[in-house]
Amino acid sequence: MNQILRSLQTERAVRRRLAAIAFLDVVGYSRLMAVNEDATLHAWSTLRHTVIEPRILAWRGRIVDRAGDGIFAEFGSALEALQWAQDVQNAAERHVHPGNPIKLRIAVHLADVIDGPDGEVQGDGVNAAARLQAYAEAGGVIVSQAVVDAVQGKTNAVFADLGLLHLRHIAYPVHAFLLSATPISVPLTPGWHRMLRFVVGVAAVLLLALSTIFHWYASPRQEAERLLHQGLAIRCPAFPCAQQWLDQRALFEQAIAADPSFARPYAEDALTYTRFVSSRLSVNVADDLRMAGRLATQAAALAPDQAFAYDARGEVLRQDPDRLEDALAAFLRVLSIDPNNTIARANAGWMLLLLGRPAEAEPYLRAALDAEPHHRSAPAWFNRLGLAELFLDRPGHGAEFFRRAIEQQSQTDAGSDVGLEREINLASALALDGDSDAAQGVIARLRVRYPSLSLHNIWTCACSHAPHFKAGMETLRRGAVLAGVVDTG
Repeated sequence: MNQILRSLQTERAVRRRLAAIAFLDVVGYSRLMAVNEDATLHAWSTLRHTVIEPRILAWRGRIVDRAGDGIFAEFGSALEALQWAQDVQNAAERHVHPGNPIKLRIAVHLADVIDGPDGEVQGDGVNAAARLQAYAEAGGVIVSQAVVDAVQGKTNAVFADLGLLHLRHIAYPVHAFLLSATPISVPLTPGWHRMLRFVVGVAAVLLLALSTIFHWYASPRQEAERLLHQGLAIRCPAFPCAQQWLDQRALFEQAIAADPSFARPYAEDALTYTRFVSSRLSVNVADDLRMAGRLATQAAALAPDQAFAYDARGEVLRQDPDRLEDALAAFLRVLSIDPNNTIARANAGWMLLLLGRPAEAEPYLRAALDAEPHHRSAPAWFNRLGLAELFLDRPGHGAEFFRRAIEQQSQTDAGSDVGLEREINLASALALDGDSDAAQGVIARLRVRYPSLSLHNIWTCACSHAPHFKAGMETLRRGAVLAGVVDTG
């Protein structure tokens, strides 16, 4: 009898139910704390108490847990959780932040959960939602397929398909979507319905007449494709090639004007803006990135199942050190669509290296080089693989790969500064590996060409805030000093 009672008590204690789960955290919280701990704590506390938590109550949710810069909440329905997430991000955007603005990312999932005895909520679905959050954009919302299905027909929100994501320590892939926009819905009266039907009917007749009269003309899509291919045919004679990028941009924008529903020109146009930023030719970086982001988002909205849209998205996001995780997610999305995409594989490796995860970066970079060892970008990939080896303190410290990068680079694909950095990387690796004579020989030869050579001229990259990446770069710097590069400007 006692055993039966214990069994019944256990059954009552473990209660399963369906719940809408939401995870929220602050983007780059550790970096913000490192810059100004007191200001960040004050700003986060203010945002939490005035924006986030009141809206959890307003949308009939409850806070399950708070942990540092994160909040775990649950809601009675997927729609209420989604509306809360939208409401919070809109309010946070308008919120006056003391000091550096705080950006949030939110994940929403609908899953079976287990109620614990002290009000906690557990289960595999909770873990999946927590992992999903890492793929949300700064200021954005990511949701699972279950949420999209649950809110279908109940909201005018627009979702961009990210495909299947393989989340860490989750046995199954989760189909995820980014909340991309919320268009305003204007209700129509019956009179407006009749007028709208009349206008649509007249427009259909006119379009049919025009297509019959001018059937010999090229369609808008054909014209857009012609302009697109004309732009893609333009080659860059030597990096950087501002005029060629501007010529491409003009053609891509003509293609968009010819057929606004054609996704590819949006993606290619976005890349012209990111090239100006990455080559440091941009007159206004913020404006160029904003335009590139809009174009890439439109490409993804028009072609949610095409790799090129997410490749453009990744190229835009990688320009911002605070959005490297988002860029990684975009390149992984490319690989989920096109597993043989070598460039996306190399880019994913570079993002992992910038995020301070060289052990994870290494197989991606090796796979890209195994697939296409003579690709025009192979010198950059060899250089990054060398950095991964150096950061991991492997024997040789990447010297072999720095040599391969130098051997394969041309005079037109990288620019002199990049080539110079690769030679200093080689010297640093040799010095760290104990071969001081060879390292100093490399630097002596460089000093003939660059008499004022110093670290000040080389490592000006602010491309990552990750502590492990910075530590790796400090090791590289130390090796360069051992090789004879002066540590002054």
